[in-house]
Amino acid sequence: MKCPHCKVKIESPRAQHACVDGVEVLIMVCPECETILGIINHTHSGYFDRSQAMQDRTR
Repeated sequence: MKCPHCKVKIESPRAQHACVDGVEVLIMVCPECETILGIINHTHSGYFDRSQAMQDRTR
């Protein structure tokens, strides 16, 4: 993948958690220029449901 802003080839974008309108999201960021490459909404992907289920099984 290449960053649309700085044109650097990105092997693995940096991920940061953020709260947008009260919803937890994961923001993919270019490690070179800090451009936001994408936003993943965990609530729609079922991420929190899966992680909660895993925590329940380990208790």
